[in-house]
Amino acid sequence: MKTRLLPDLTPEEAAALYTCFLRDTLEVAESVPGIDIVVSYWPLTAKAQIREVLGDRHRMVAQRGSDLGERIRYILEDLLGAGYHAACVLGSDSPNLPGEYLEAAFEALDRSGDRVALGPASDGGYYLIGAKTSHPALFKGIGWSGPLVFEQTIQRAHELQIEVSLLPEWYDVDTVDDLERLMSDLNLAGSTPEIGLHPGARNTRQYLIARRRRSTGIY
Repeated sequence: MKTRLLPDLTPEEAAALYTCFLRDTLEVAESVPGIDIVVSYWPLTAKAQIREVLGDRHRMVAQRGSDLGERIRYILEDLLGAGYHAACVLGSDSPNLPGEYLEAAFEALDRSGDRVALGPASDGGYYLIGAKTSHPALFKGIGWSGPLVFEQTIQRAHELQIEVSLLPEWYDVDTVDDLERLMSDLNLAGSTPEIGLHPGARNTRQYLIARRRRSTGIY
């Protein structure tokens, strides 16, 4: 759950909001034709809870590794080792990410030559990484969860002579400021939601509207 949203949200609200993020991220992936979706979860004990949230229509695989970099690396390695031509790892905290960005990542990986696809996040990380070949060294020496993850990954790719296909920048929702930006993008910044406009993140938008009504006593 998004602990940096506390104490502006209660633990229950933060957990409910992140549940919506998960559902919306899955809908983003499902909007892209011709791909297989694998739900990669952590910790190991979370399988039943994640399945309860997302259903059982997609394969679930436990993450492994001692840090975020290793977990991303092994997800890619496992999928590529299973015979996929290309694989992308998509974070679950960008609920309104345009599906076109994920589609563009696979289009880039369909081009000839070895390359990685990288979607920079506005906080200095990345919301997506894709590859067609396993590159363990690409994930070494990165300051995970820091503001230089994207920059360091680009530098490491250049050192390894791996071509990088960049996607448009997007943002993760980690802080209250990020949540306010999301609400603005979902047309929820004013006193009254703009009904009829649905710019992605359907579940998140519905939850935030319901939360506003509860907090203001409007039904």
